[in-house]
Amino acid sequence: MHAATAGGARKEMVADVERAGPFGSGNPEPVFALPSLRILDASQVGARVRVRAQSGDSARIDAVAFRALEKPLGQALIRHRGEILHLAGTLSIDRWGGNERARLRIIDAAVPD
Repeated sequence: MHAATAGGARKEMVADVERAGPFGSGNPEPVFALPSLRILDASQVGARVRVRAQSGDSARIDAVAFRALEKPLGQALIRHRGEILHLAGTLSIDRWGGNERARLRIIDAAVPD
């Protein structure tokens, strides 16, 4: 599946996708491509890399790459701060501090051509 912008990754859409579960070997979790995101921030949190990204229409999304700090993915996210990357991953609803919002679990990134 392909989302046109980070703004398409709304919590309501993620809730609809979650209803298609449970996900597992016979029903893999969908992977979403979010193209041309500016990496506003990428920082280390333990072994994770936490990312804040923005699409061309100014929509923003929070993202995380688990256990990625010492891997090429985590290093690329940190190295490309302020630059444009294509991100791919799974979406979930982040519930924290009484707020809910969509969050991308990054599984891959690519530099645009």
